[in-house]
Amino acid sequence: MKKTALFAPCFVLAASAVAFGNNVEGKDEKKEAAPAATATAAPAAATPAAASTAPKKKEWKAARFDGSLIVFDQSIGLGSFVSNEFARNTLYSLALDLQPKYNLTEKLYVGGRFILSKELTNNFATSTTSPGQVTASDLQLSVGYKPLWEPIKNLKLSAAFTTYLPTSLASQYANLVVAFSPSVSLSYKLWKFDLSYGLIFRKNLNLTDSPTVKSSEDIAPVRNGGAEAVSADQTAVGGNNVSFSLTNRLMAVANFTDKLSLTLMLLITNSFAYNSFTVDETSGTGAKAGRGQRDTTWGTIDMSYSLTDHWGLSLGVTSYQSAKTSDGQSIRFPFFDFRSFADNNTSFYFDVSYTF
Repeated sequence: MKKTALFAPCFVLAASAVAFGNNVEGKDEKKEAAPAATATAAPAAATPAAASTAPKKKEWKAARFDGSLIVFDQSIGLGSFVSNEFARNTLYSLALDLQPKYNLTEKLYVGGRFILSKELTNNFATSTTSPGQVTASDLQLSVGYKPLWEPIKNLKLSAAFTTYLPTSLASQYANLVVAFSPSVSLSYKLWKFDLSYGLIFRKNLNLTDSPTVKSSEDIAPVRNGGAEAVSADQTAVGGNNVSFSLTNRLMAVANFTDKLSLTLMLLITNSFAYNSFTVDETSGTGAKAGRGQRDTTWGTIDMSYSLTDHWGLSLGVTSYQSAKTSDGQSIRFPFFDFRSFADNNTSFYFDVSYTF
């Protein structure tokens, strides 16, 4: 499935401002990221953003909203450049990423995140209900503590807890009620390099283990074994909702100057569905019996420049895709999709950001 603007690449780095928090004292830490969601349905996490250019150190009481971030993103999919006109899949989208943050103390904060996006192109792969439809992400509400522990100089352990409310169409289709996501992050500063590792767990609470649609004579549901009426007005159409997931996030930032930085970030997510299946003659090559599992990677290369203490620019490439090839025999390169250009697993983006 193709990526939609809802998961525009620019938000991976920005996501961290909510998941792990920015330094109250104003140090640039926008490069800590969390996944947002999948590009076809929603991550995300997470998990990239324009440069965070928080103002210089000031008294905590005057820095209550420091770390709040607004990002305007433009992205274009790799499928837009396919030479074969019959395979070309043009994707150009805009998005507005809002990440408010309020610092309760010097270390404790609360925050939120909400994304509005719009795809300007329209073709066979467009996944919105109507052309040019504005879509919303799930609403994220977070509380975090940073740093939670600093055993040695420049080594910091932070923690956060995020709640997801189903404001996106994808989550409503999956009958998501709410999702909870605790996370921890370990960061270390070495000369001009910022290194970090994050571990993120997410638990979804769905009303059903399969997506459903309202029953209608105008809809022809498709489901393995046939569509199933699960209530008077709801029909299960197949699929296997994700019950929980575990994400490992690796990130390295090279600070060339006080204004210019290069970020490499990789998120590896293992998602586990509600239902388990057996292997039979209808199963695909490489299929294994047991609980449904989906493994994805989200790789980002981002160059950021701080224009002022508040305004920043970012230019980058991001790839959200299955960890393995369709035959399950080899690992995909996580930072660029060399196998299926038209699928728009890889996107190029340009962001303008404002940090409070």
